[in-house]
Amino acid sequence: MMTRKYRRLSRHLKNKKWILNRLNKLEEELRDLASYEIFECSSFFRGYELAERNYTKYENKKRKVLRHIRFLDQVLTKLNND
Repeated sequence: MMTRKYRRLSRHLKNKKWILNRLNKLEEELRDLASYEIFECSSFFRGYELAERNYTKYENKKRKVLRHIRFLDQVLTKLNND
């Protein structure tokens, strides 16, 4: 099953159109995550622990999306140079 995943991913990474579509989706997801930063979870209703948990959850998700964007940018520049 993993070999199928790797094959599919390598095929996608050679396709410039797929990379651009994926980058657009990731940038949109990053904008959505930025809206969560603006909205603060009220500690009055849920407690400080849950508010802190939500903040760390979205920070981790944001880091992951940024890593994916950086990786796809590198692949795209490599494709453009070749």
